[in-house]
Amino acid sequence: MRNTESSEDSKALGTRITEARTAKGISVARLAELAGVSKAYMHQIENGDCARPSAEKLFNIAQVLDTSVAHLLGRGPKGPEPGTVQIPDSLREYANAHPELTQEDIEMLARIKFRRQQPKDAKDWDYLWESIKRSVK
Repeated sequence: MRNTESSEDSKALGTRITEARTAKGISVARLAELAGVSKAYMHQIENGDCARPSAEKLFNIAQVLDTSVAHLLGRGPKGPEPGTVQIPDSLREYANAHPELTQEDIEMLARIKFRRQQPKDAKDWDYLWESIKRSVK
């Protein structure tokens, strides 16, 4: 019975990862690359064909998918609730100088990462914000 539960847990984990990856619009290969695992291993995880990945690998996958490990394990919310996103000091500084930014705008910016990195100073946050505004006119 334990193996059946374990197998069902693995399949459910794989399904949640696949759903989050699809919603984010990234391929298995790209998720694997960003999470630091092989494409074959990522396929095994998504198909429920392997034991649960290590905490480190699961954390990396959750980070790439902008969700929580708890959500992937079926034990928590999908991601941070509004108002709970950590705002970097450099973004807070930028937002303080730009009162037109709403809290929603600030939280959206705080969630943006490129190769797990965020802008480091107000000038870079400004460039990012202006680029977003121009791209969605």
